[in-house]
Amino acid sequence: LMQGRPLKKEKELGKEPGLASFLQTAPSKIHRPSRVPSSSSPVVALDDFSKTGSWTAHRRQSQDQSAGIKGNIHKVPTVNHSVQVDISTPLQVLTWNVAAPNSNPFEYWANHDNEKYIDLMKRVQELLDNPGIHDIPLCQMFTQDMFDELCTEIVLTGSQDLEFLHSCWNSDLSQRKAISEFLKDPSLGEKRLISMPDRMTLSLKTPTGDVVFRPTPISGCQGDMASMSSWWLLWKSFLFHTPVGVRGRHFANPFAILQPIPRSKYPALTPEEEASSHSLQALCLALFDATLLHLLSVAAPADVWQPLKWALHRALHEDKEASCVGILHRCYAACDVLFIQEASEKFAARAWSCLEFFVLRPTRSDGRRSQMSIIMLRLARFEEASARDLTTETLERLPAKSGIELGDLCVFEVYTRDNRGFLLASFHGDSSGRSSCPALEAVHRMAREFYPDHILVCGLDANSQSGGSGPTAFRRTSSGNVSVSSIKLGPTASANPEARDSNSVISANAPAVQSSSNGGSASKEKSTGGQSKSVGGKGGGDTSGGTLKVADLLIFLGERSLGNCWSKSDDEDLSSLWTTFSARTALQPQLHKAVSYDRIMDRKNMNLKDWIVFYRGQLMCLEVARDNTGRREFVERVMPSCSFPSDHSIVVATLQVRSNARRSSIVDGGAIYDLFGGCGLGEGADQLMDG
Repeated sequence: LMQGRPLKKEKELGKEPGLASFLQTAPSKIHRPSRVPSSSSPVVALDDFSKTGSWTAHRRQSQDQSAGIKGNIHKVPTVNHSVQVDISTPLQVLTWNVAAPNSNPFEYWANHDNEKYIDLMKRVQELLDNPGIHDIPLCQMFTQDMFDELCTEIVLTGSQDLEFLHSCWNSDLSQRKAISEFLKDPSLGEKRLISMPDRMTLSLKTPTGDVVFRPTPISGCQGDMASMSSWWLLWKSFLFHTPVGVRGRHFANPFAILQPIPRSKYPALTPEEEASSHSLQALCLALFDATLLHLLSVAAPADVWQPLKWALHRALHEDKEASCVGILHRCYAACDVLFIQEASEKFAARAWSCLEFFVLRPTRSDGRRSQMSIIMLRLARFEEASARDLTTETLERLPAKSGIELGDLCVFEVYTRDNRGFLLASFHGDSSGRSSCPALEAVHRMAREFYPDHILVCGLDANSQSGGSGPTAFRRTSSGNVSVSSIKLGPTASANPEARDSNSVISANAPAVQSSSNGGSASKEKSTGGQSKSVGGKGGGDTSGGTLKVADLLIFLGERSLGNCWSKSDDEDLSSLWTTFSARTALQPQLHKAVSYDRIMDRKNMNLKDWIVFYRGQLMCLEVARDNTGRREFVERVMPSCSFPSDHSIVVATLQVRSNARRSSIVDGGAIYDLFGGCGLGEGADQLMDG
């Protein structure tokens, strides 16, 4: 599919020379020239649809054929900011959070071309709401013999005192009803006895690099789980007899990576539960997986739900990188700048090999997280040898405990073939969006203080929430401005050290080891345990809670003369726009976050998270479009789907460089231009700057 090269399977890709070459040469491809190279090579013109300045004129008009959760196709999903321009060649910029591969194929509602998928998920929801005769005691599913075998395996690992575990089983858990009293028990969530081990063991790697999945209906495990006995054999073998490697460390089995859960962090635990939390996690995890298997077995035959699971796993995990690169190749090969978030090493290698772009990634990025922010530039327009990594310098301007991890931010200086300088940044915010403004502030200071005559463009997943209610992550001053009060970016700067989501299942103070593959919902609530590599300088500050609202982000950008692809003013209503539309199903460990089928279309499931940001004095947005189909179409439907495996829309904008871009950007990011342009004196501002 890519220039005549067949797409290769995961194992083949890992062994092919292209990937090895990329991994070895990627850091050295970032040159630091003593002077800015110039080139007489002309800028290659964009293809026909780019010349028209309209992405919508060439969009396919066919109706979406996929079954499942459908919506209305937006024929013209653009926000038009057309103005007169002097420079003839626009810049086509794309930002896309491709999202880390999800190890739980059932975690989010998806569009599927098989009607049996919707029937299955509806039936599961009905059983949870009204289990009836299917709400059997746990001991009828997970038998006493299974419990005894579990205890034997735990003892063989070196654990001796299982008295409390036996007490919990005999006097409590064994007699509980599987659905109403165990699966829906909120105290288990408060104690993290299921969600913690689920996150840490859902997807792991062996010491040889092979990916292994815990045998459960909500993982990519390919083993046959048609019966409880066949599942139990697979489950025991995985948890106690499969060597795994996590962040460079080897463990005898996944049970060994489970860590005690501290009562100081999760006070719902009793002292006895804290002391026995290691073995208690194994028991609760086994009961959880057995209950899910029981639930699905009642909802549909094994020859229905297992093929559906395997198909979703292939689309959303195994073939995800190939699918995403294929979309870029088919539809967006003419773009000049691609900002990609949550990219894996495999995605970067495939894109580098198959597209006419060169890939920029921070030298210090942690590729093991499979959540890198990268920048891809079209070879026909940008000079590869001029690229210079500024990520480390930018990170040093962040406060300590900023919540930004290695790989979240990617900042580069680069020149076009006609010798125009650009400062480019790709960023992925934390789940609450609290780290987005500090990151933008650091990039803004870099641009203003050190690269004032470079054109700044940022593509980011800000994780901003569209809703107007609830706590906000930022304080406002008496004048109504958004305060970022403790970012240590310079001698006179102050900042807000926005920390990561304190409500994440695994927070910064959680156990030190977790899955190296970052499967499951780890991509949604990013945390890396006690070894989290949050970066920043020596600044400090509070860690107040809340989420980043779209309205706050607009004000924050406006105060710094930063424009964006969605609005022309700081108070524009963007409530009708969204780039993410995702809703959790009941087949995941956090049932309180599940959304029933009849509430999927609630507006709270839709958020405007993805942005293209620039200085108003340098660039103007002629047009912007969203794509959540991979066909340059935008459909009001839940994401992901088998053909579009991300839960973030592609955002692509046509940006025009203003004739006075370099000169106006010297003065506080285009403030002078905005002074006149905001009064309707755009031409006067141009004449003043030219004079």
